Amino acid sequence: MRTMVISVIIFSLLFVGTTLVTSKQVSIPTGWITHKNPYGFVVSHPRGWVVSTSSSGLILIQSKEKNLAVVINPFFLSKPSNAESCIKEVPKLFSSLFPDAKILKTQKINSKTDEVFAVMTFNKNGKAGKANVLCSVSIVSGMFYIISAPKDVFSKYKSTMVKVLNSFYFTQPTKTAVESTSSASLKYIKWQDPRENAFSVEVPKSWKVTGGLFRFAPADTRPAVSVTSPDNHIRVTIGDSDIPTFTLPSQMLAMSGFVEGSWYSPGYGVNMLVKSYETGADFAREYVTNKVAKGASELNFTETKERPDVMQAINALLAKSPNMGVSIKTSAGDVAFSCKMNGKSMRGYYLAGTYLVETSYTGTWIVTHLLGYLAIIGREKEAQSVLSHMIKTYHPNPEWASMQQNVALNTSKIVSKTNEEISNMINDTYWNRQTVMDDTARKWSNMILGQTDVIDMNTGETWKVAAGHNYYWRQAGSDTIVGTNTYDMPDIDFTPLEEW
Repeated sequence: MRTMVISVIIFSLLFVGTTLVTSKQVSIPTGWITHKNPYGFVVSHPRGWVVSTSSSGLILIQSKEKNLAVVINPFFLSKPSNAESCIKEVPKLFSSLFPDAKILKTQKINSKTDEVFAVMTFNKNGKAGKANVLCSVSIVSGMFYIISAPKDVFSKYKSTMVKVLNSFYFTQPTKTAVESTSSASLKYIKWQDPRENAFSVEVPKSWKVTGGLFRFAPADTRPAVSVTSPDNHIRVTIGDSDIPTFTLPSQMLAMSGFVEGSWYSPGYGVNMLVKSYETGADFAREYVTNKVAKGASELNFTETKERPDVMQAINALLAKSPNMGVSIKTSAGDVAFSCKMNGKSMRGYYLAGTYLVETSYTGTWIVTHLLGYLAIIGREKEAQSVLSHMIKTYHPNPEWASMQQNVALNTSKIVSKTNEEISNMINDTYWNRQTVMDDTARKWSNMILGQTDVIDMNTGETWKVAAGHNYYWRQAGSDTIVGTNTYDMPDIDFTPLEEW
């Protein structure tokens, strides 16, 4: 797979005063170390410097004393923005690297593309620091490039840091952030409800499992399961024992002192929370805000939507119960979100289904389905795989169901079938979104690298080559790719390629 060295023209624009160089492979100073990272990049640096990466995609190259730093960080936005707005967020986004940071001035450096340069000051360990920052944005994708040093030596080491940046380029990754614990390597074991043997579910072996069937009253039972990866970077949940039955606010309840937010008991040991009805999407959003991401910072919902397809599966289950002339309302919806928790960048997904039963004088509602995950960035696919497997393998115990509800034996089969359909629907929409995001990332990476992808339609082979030509050709039996502006074959042994 061919790669192209990242254009260093932008670095020359970023670090005013350095010599303008071309986008060809730069000369590496004698004695420098070339670091080839398995996650898909190469960078050269002075001996003794250290290269590190984070799960959020940040690349940090630091001097041995850690007083000089080069930062490269790609990012995605939840909605279109511009470089000027994004660069103002740098002090907050990189507060651990640059404490007390302040943007002194900004300057747009390119009229054709959205690129903004900034000078930033900070104070680290009681010593004044200086940084030059470049932010480049295209719709919902962007890149930050930063060089920093103590203020009194910034000018002295600026050219060294620029050379480090000029040496940086992307390559084909040889491993992924989840390679060591990928979903394909997970082994599952059957976990039985330890409280009443009400259900079973398959969970990842060696993961921490908590939960079971929680009984609050003879008619108030709440199944819940939570699994956490050994490194605490993924948490997947189905159900929540803290979610009660809700009763709608009414004039009658209010006259008795039961206002919204208070607890009301109709008897038999059942306690209901007085609360207005919420759709599945609204409840999922509220649940993530108040519980899943409680205490987190920078919570951002990247997607919120109703899920009528999931609701159809839930309705198929509920249709088995008699309605006795009452009014029934159902809803399902899901949310995708990101946040920072304990200094780690996280992403998550939750789905909720709600079910309202109303009579002429009262109304009660429950959360029929509540499931999702929170995972460190880079481990979302693994979390999604675990959630999917747990949904599909969740089976109520028919004997317990018969005892508890006095219903036919096939009730558990209906629940299991419904769960399988819901799992398939969630996965379909998730992977559709993931495919779009992956393709967006590929095109954005190509844009900032000045390259494009070409494919041989006969063999399926692909290459990354320098962009800017109308047509591309491959020399037979080799990886030699030639670009032309007209449809003229370079030689008789060349075949045409297509961009994708």
